[in-house]
Amino acid sequence: WKNREHALKNIQDQLDSNDVQIVLDLLKKNTMMSNLVFTFQQNINVAFEIKKAQEFNMLLKDFPINLLISANDFKSTHKALKDIFDHFKTLKSSNSYPIKRIYELLEAFSKDVSKRILKILEEFELMTMDNRQFEVIKEECFTILNDFDQNLKKLLEQFGARHPRRNERRAIPQKIDMEHNNIQNRMKEIANQRAENEKLLEIVSSVFSSQDDTEPRNREAIKDIKDAYTVFLSINVLDLSIDGNKKWNSAKKEYNIKIDRIEEEITNQMRDKLASAKSTNEMFRTFSKFNALFSRPRIRGAIQEYQTQILSSIKKDIKSFRERFLIKYNTSEVCRMYKVRNFPSLSGMLTWYNQLERKLNKYCKRLQDVLGSEWEKHVAGRQLKQQIDPISKHLTDIKEAQYNNWTKDMNDLKLFVDQDLQIFKIATKSDGSLKLEVNFSDKGLCLLREKNNLKALGHKLPYSLIMKTQEIQLCYSKYISLVDNLATFHQVSSKISPEMAILLAAKRKSIHSNLRSGDKVTWKDERNLESYCHKIASQVQDLEEAVHLVEKQLEKKNEFLSQISTCEYNSEAFKKKLDEIQSIADEFIFNDFSNIGKWVSNLNQEIEKILIQRAEETITEWVNEFENFGEVPKKLIIQTIYHEIKMRDQQIIIDPSVPEIRAFWYKQLNGIVSVICSQKQVESKKYDNRRSKKALTNEESQEMVTYKSALRGINKDLMLKANSIIEKAIKDASSYVSISGCQALWNVDFDLLYEKLEGNISKWNLILTGLHQLIKRNFDSSETI
Repeated sequence: WKNREHALKNIQDQLDSNDVQIVLDLLKKNTMMSNLVFTFQQNINVAFEIKKAQEFNMLLKDFPINLLISANDFKSTHKALKDIFDHFKTLKSSNSYPIKRIYELLEAFSKDVSKRILKILEEFELMTMDNRQFEVIKEECFTILNDFDQNLKKLLEQFGARHPRRNERRAIPQKIDMEHNNIQNRMKEIANQRAENEKLLEIVSSVFSSQDDTEPRNREAIKDIKDAYTVFLSINVLDLSIDGNKKWNSAKKEYNIKIDRIEEEITNQMRDKLASAKSTNEMFRTFSKFNALFSRPRIRGAIQEYQTQILSSIKKDIKSFRERFLIKYNTSEVCRMYKVRNFPSLSGMLTWYNQLERKLNKYCKRLQDVLGSEWEKHVAGRQLKQQIDPISKHLTDIKEAQYNNWTKDMNDLKLFVDQDLQIFKIATKSDGSLKLEVNFSDKGLCLLREKNNLKALGHKLPYSLIMKTQEIQLCYSKYISLVDNLATFHQVSSKISPEMAILLAAKRKSIHSNLRSGDKVTWKDERNLESYCHKIASQVQDLEEAVHLVEKQLEKKNEFLSQISTCEYNSEAFKKKLDEIQSIADEFIFNDFSNIGKWVSNLNQEIEKILIQRAEETITEWVNEFENFGEVPKKLIIQTIYHEIKMRDQQIIIDPSVPEIRAFWYKQLNGIVSVICSQKQVESKKYDNRRSKKALTNEESQEMVTYKSALRGINKDLMLKANSIIEKAIKDASSYVSISGCQALWNVDFDLLYEKLEGNISKWNLILTGLHQLIKRNFDSSETI
């Protein structure tokens, strides 16, 4: 255009010269030549052409092509592209610029863009670089090329609109050769080739990873895939010439041949796995593992016989599912289980239907595993889909209908808060007895329980129900508190034994009184309801702690009573156990339990019975040991007494005397009884201090604090038996030591005896026989006292 302008100016200068002007003037004077001069001036129209050339030069002189030529990365290339298309807008406003030249300019621009992008791409190893980096480069490249296409499309539409006439449109080329499209196509091919190879390598690696890595065919299959891919590394993948396209297509063909051999190996392994499968589930796992390869015709054809086998199993499962589907939720086993677990009815129903849908989806997934991702286009898959779709639609319709009916029912719910209902009601049990229950709306509870479950199931409650749940929620915490505390109270009360009831009577009475006052409290009375619930909770908690404490202490008490029944029979052993029991009573007094005096009185009676039993057992054992002295081991009669027969002042005496013997044995017997009678009773000081001790005699005082009264409880026959054996022993001892008759032998006058008896042998024999019997009766005895 610059050369054209310069040439036109030279022509204009020549036309303006004197020589040419004289010639033209002469020709104009000639009538025959004047038309020729006029035609000549009209045809060349030099001034118009100069103006046109100057206008085009003004349009093209600032064309920013240098920005594109100097760009060295995608970012600067993209910016140059934007600036160039902005400059094209100025050409669009010029009606005089030839439309054909604009299209030629766009083709030249496309070539320059292609050269610049290829130069940038050649800096990268497109076939071996990391996938993430490749995706970044691909996206940047496609962004530039897509922007080019979009801007080009808009520009061409605008140029076409500028030349609406048919003859002007004829100047517009029918086809524009844009070289950048070749780059875009090649980049797509490279991306597809990389993805295909990567996917195949990943699938083969995952299949063989579960097998023995030392098996040669596993290593070779993975290695062969990598080797097949190397054919692309020996060519320039960005060579878009005819020769470059031939090399690219040849490399793809060679790659596919190698992959076919690998697929054949994989197919053989897959058939081996399917043939050795021991169950249908194992076959499904095999199909699922190789599923991605089903798009390849070789593998798909090789497993067709196994597909037929497994499809028959899926058909049976779907048939069984249809029979199960006919069972209604309310009669199902799942419904009964949910009721036992107190699961909300609507949520349970929707959950059940969701499980059925998941089962259907599982069958679809199995079909996809067996037939591939396009299983719906398969003949068998299409038939099964025709069976599955109606069931799936019916499930969806049922869920929607149930949910809509429930929401309508809940919308009709009148809030019990507005009805001023009492918080308690009296219910009748199955056995006819009455029971106190919290008076809360069942539908309100249902709404609250359904809320979170429905949200988890993907259902959004209507706004009206959300507002109702918020109002019910205000009282729900108090409802839960009352229900829990009532349940806790009943549970704790069931643990209270008659003995515990004595100590806990005041606390239970307080709770009963507070529960009776609940008939005046309503759900609407928020202030009183809050304090009432807090009071009930506090009292129940106090009772629960008290029951736990009493239960624990009574267990200890019973253990100590058991130890009293088995410990050694002595004052120290009994005192130690009774002190422990006294500490338990003190603990009850400290915690201000009720009826301590009555409980302690009952406890002392129980202890007294045990002590009496221990005393009777000990006395019985003592009597047995006394009667069989020397024949049984000594346990109770440790201390014995020895008597000496002495001659003092010509008198035969026994030391110690018989009265001393009686006192000794009665002291031992009384010692057994005094062990229990001397023990101090368990006291309830909180109550005893209120009594006037001045009115009590010493005997009453002593009997009040010790177990002296236990003496009256000991078996009288046993005591009489003990006394009788002592008296018998004393009597025997008295006979044994009664030697007063023998004392006369020391005082006899032998001369007088000789005189009276003289020589009568029979009289002497009679006297000697009497002495012999006396000695034998009094001295020849094995008893020792």
